[in-house]
Amino acid sequence: MRFFLIAVVIVLFFGCSADYDEFGESPYRKLDEVHFAEEREGIQVFADEHKVIITLEERSDSLATWDSVTIESIDISHMATLHLVESKILEFPTDSAALDSLAKTLAYSEKKLKKGSKIRIPASQIVYVMVVAEDGTPALWQIQFVISEVEPSSNEGSESGENSESKDGSEGKESSDKGDSKDTDQNGNESSKSSEKGLWLSFSGQARLDTLGDTLAVKFPLGTDLTKIALADWNVSGKASVTPEPDKVTEWKTGVAFTVTAEDGSTAKWVVRLTVATATEVLSISAKNQARSALIDDGTSTVLLYLADENAKKSVTIDNVVLSDGASHDLKLSGLDLSSPVKFTVTASDGESKADWTISAKVYVPPKLESITVGTGSVKGVIDQESGKVFFEMSYKNDLDLRSLKVQSMTLSEGASVQEIKAGSSYNFSKAQTITVANEQGETKTYTLQAGYQYPGSDFNHWVADDFGNTNDVDGWDNGNNSALDKTKTLTVNEDKQIVKMESKDAKIFGIGRFASGNMLVAYFNPKNVGTMEMTKYDDGNELIDFGRPFYGRPKFVEFDVKYEGKGDSCDLYVILEHRSRTSNQGKNQYRGSGDVNTMVASAWYRATTVTSTDDPDVVSITDAGRSGYKTIRLAFKYGKPKAGSPIFKSSLFSTSLKNSKGIDNHVVQTDSPGSFDVTHIRVVMASSALGNEYKGTVGATLWADEMRLIY
Repeated sequence: MRFFLIAVVIVLFFGCSADYDEFGESPYRKLDEVHFAEEREGIQVFADEHKVIITLEERSDSLATWDSVTIESIDISHMATLHLVESKILEFPTDSAALDSLAKTLAYSEKKLKKGSKIRIPASQIVYVMVVAEDGTPALWQIQFVISEVEPSSNEGSESGENSESKDGSEGKESSDKGDSKDTDQNGNESSKSSEKGLWLSFSGQARLDTLGDTLAVKFPLGTDLTKIALADWNVSGKASVTPEPDKVTEWKTGVAFTVTAEDGSTAKWVVRLTVATATEVLSISAKNQARSALIDDGTSTVLLYLADENAKKSVTIDNVVLSDGASHDLKLSGLDLSSPVKFTVTASDGESKADWTISAKVYVPPKLESITVGTGSVKGVIDQESGKVFFEMSYKNDLDLRSLKVQSMTLSEGASVQEIKAGSSYNFSKAQTITVANEQGETKTYTLQAGYQYPGSDFNHWVADDFGNTNDVDGWDNGNNSALDKTKTLTVNEDKQIVKMESKDAKIFGIGRFASGNMLVAYFNPKNVGTMEMTKYDDGNELIDFGRPFYGRPKFVEFDVKYEGKGDSCDLYVILEHRSRTSNQGKNQYRGSGDVNTMVASAWYRATTVTSTDDPDVVSITDAGRSGYKTIRLAFKYGKPKAGSPIFKSSLFSTSLKNSKGIDNHVVQTDSPGSFDVTHIRVVMASSALGNEYKGTVGATLWADEMRLIY
C-alpha cells in the first residue's frame, strides 16, 4: 500500500536589502531567492527573466507525486510582499519592459504569502507570483518546478484554480491513478470542459494592443507599412482552438476575422484590426498605483485609467506617456483630478496639427463571485477565493437529490456577469459545476461549485429503539444480526452512547445458528423476513441483506475513527457509491429485476488485522483520532475500476450468481467511465470479522467505531 502523506511547511523571510528607500514608500520589488522544503540543493534563479527553477527531491514511495510545496525561505526587497497571481497568463514575456507592462494588468491575491503558507502545484508545474513593492508597484515572477517522472501539462497558463494555496495539508493527499481516463478528474467526475475562448496575439514592432469588446485593436507607430508587418506570437485560452490559425494568415492590412471554439464547443467571434498611429496619437499611458493597464480608444480619442479605489481619482500621478514621434501634450502629470473627465491636447511634431483627447478614470473591479445560496434552505456556499472552489454543505433530509438544486441567490462584483448559471434555475451540483465570472474588462475568474452532505447518523451520537424496544439503533443504519435472540445482537454502546461496539460471537443456541460477525451497515437486514431456521440455509449471509440506501454525493475521501482488537481476525471498513437503474421502491435490491443494473461509481476499502496497516491501496493516511486509543483511517475513493490489490476483489461484490436462489442480488458492475453516472446510492460496511458473511472469523474480535466522515 502506498501511504500518501505530504507534510509541507512554507517559511517566508522578508530579508532586509540595501535597496531600501528611506525617504517615502519604497518602489523596490526585487526577488533574490526563494527556497522550498521539498527542493534539492541548488535552485536556479534567472533575475533578468524573472524566473526561478526548482528541482524537487525524489518523492518517497509513500507519495504518488508532489502535489504541493512549502516555501522554506525567501529573500525579497525590504517592505515588499509576495502574492499568488490569480489571473490567467497565456504567455510569459522575455523582456523586462513587457514583464512590467503585463504585471500591471494582472490580478493577484490580497493574502500575503508568509511563513507556513502552502502552495499547490498545478498540472503545468508552473506557479506565478507577484512581488509587490511598498508603493504598490508589482513585479511578476515565474516559478517552474521540475518533478521526477511527472510530465508537465502542455498548457503553460496558470490561473487561480491552479495557482492556489492549500488550506489543509490533507486536502492535497488524494490518491491518483495514472490509469484513470483523462476524461475524469480526481473526484471521478467527468472533467468540466472549459468555456474559455479568448484570443491573444502580438506583432513585431507594435505600439500597443487593446481589447475593445470582440475586437483586438493593434496600433503601430507612425509610418509603419502594414503590408510588411509580421506576426510575432499568438495563443488561445486553455484547450480552445481558432480558425483560421493566425500564423497561416498572410494578409493583415484590412483586418482578419477569427472564430475561437472553446473546449465545450461554444464559439466566439474575434476581429483583429490593425491601424497606424496618426501624428497626434497617444500610444500608451500609465499612472502610479493603477490597477490594470489603461484603455486607449483612438477612434474616440479617449483614455480610461483603472484605479484601485474612488479616492485615488482625486490626485492621480501620470508616470509615463508615449505619443507619436515628436508629438507633445499639455496633460497635467501630477495631482491630476479625475473625479470627472479631463481634456488635453496632443500637438504633432510640426507644431500645427493638434487633436483633443479626454482622459477619465474608473475604479477597477476584478471578477468575483461574492455569494451564492442553493437548495430549499438557501444554503450559503463556502467560497475559497484563492482556489475558486465553492462547497455547499447540504442537509440529507432537506435536499437529498443533489442533482437538482435551485440557485436561490447569487451576487457578483460590480459590473461582473456569469453565463453558466442564474438565480431561480436548478442545476446538478452532485458533480462539480464550473462557472466563469467576467468583469467589464473581459477578465475572468473560474469557480468550481459542488454540493455534498454527511450520511445521517454517521457520528453515532443519536440512538433510537430497535424492533425489540432496546435503544440500540441508529436511523439510516442496520445490523446484520437483528433478531429476538439477544446473544446475536452485537450492536452495543458504551456509557455515553457515542460508540458503536461490534463484537464477533458464536451465535449458536441449542445447535441453531452460526458464527456472527459484529457489524454496522447502511443497508436493510432481512427485509424478506426469512425465519431463523431458514437463515441456516444461506451460505452467504450477505444474501439476507439489502445493501445500500439513497445518496447523491461524490466525496473524495472517507474517514473512520476506529479501534480494533482482532485476536488474529481481520476487520472490514468500506464504502461503495453506486448508480442504480431501478428507480422504483428507492432502488432496493430486493425488488431487482433481471434488467436492473447497479454500476459501481466509486469504492474505498480497508481490510486488515489492525487499524494501523497501510497495505491497502485506498489508504491515504492513518493518524491518532481525538478519542484515546482510536485511529483515523482516511481512504481515498477510487472512481471507476478499483486499484489492483484492493480487498474488493476478495469479496463477492461482482458475483452474478447467488448461493441461495431466494437471496437478494447485491452485485455491481464496474465502469471505466464513472463520470457518466450519477451516484444514487451508498453502501457502508463496518465489520469485526471480514469474512463474517461466510460465517468465518474469531470469536471475541471487536471493532469500535466513533465516527465516519465524508470529505468532499
